[in-house]
Amino acid sequence: DTIFTESPCTSYHFNITVKTTDAVDNISVPSLHIYPTLINKGQAVNLILDAAPAGDVVVEILDMVGQLVATYRPTSSHVVLGDFHTAGMYFVRVLTDDTVSGVGRVVVK
Repeated sequence: DTIFTESPCTSYHFNITVKTTDAVDNISVPSLHIYPTLINKGQAVNLILDAAPAGDVVVEILDMVGQLVATYRPTSSHVVLGDFHTAGMYFVRVLTDDTVSGVGRVVVK
């Protein structure tokens, strides 16, 4: 739909429908396991690393537009992530010594 206002600018409105499934496949990274990948608002997610963190390890949760939602500095190979309070898709990114070592996805209903 095109909407005309008093200014010569034209505005466009788009409707976007996102359909979620029963599960989301994570990007294939052998050292990163996230479960569950489909959760309700407020639920926690388990992140399992194949080995205990060596060096500077940071886990970041980012929303769909790339905004940083939370940061974790794990001290073991099992991390519980609990910052999923709004419906949508989130990316879980693991950085080791400032290099991305894994990325996973979580969908919040």
